[in-house]
Amino acid sequence: MRVHRQMELRYGTIDENVKKRSVQDVILHERQKIPVSKGGLPSGVTSVPVVSGEKRAGELAVIAAVNDLAAQGIRTTEFFPTILLPAGTQEEFLRSLMKQICRTAFSMGIDVREGRTEVTD
Repeated sequence: MRVHRQMELRYGTIDENVKKRSVQDVILHERQKIPVSKGGLPSGVTSVPVVSGEKRAGELAVIAAVNDLAAQGIRTTEFFPTILLPAGTQEEFLRSLMKQICRTAFSMGIDVREGRTEVTD
């Protein structure tokens, strides 16, 4: 089991090392666990902000985005999370949030892309 050190994220867009460890690597790891399927309704792409105060924020953001498009008769094929974190957030929280997003999206046959992640006030 890989142990990650606690690291407080800095203001602004996350740096490339954090992005690789806590966004890109999580997407790749989780993508291997659940194959992404295609087919069905017309395809669409969506992006919704993830609110970090909710324990299941990642899961709920994916569900909300998929629901919004499904109500219009569009099948979501890709998810681009926009993650705005408060100052003082630990990197482990971002990693956990990305796991929620990936597991939820991949279980619905939706691929996850990098989107945007930053620390703000």
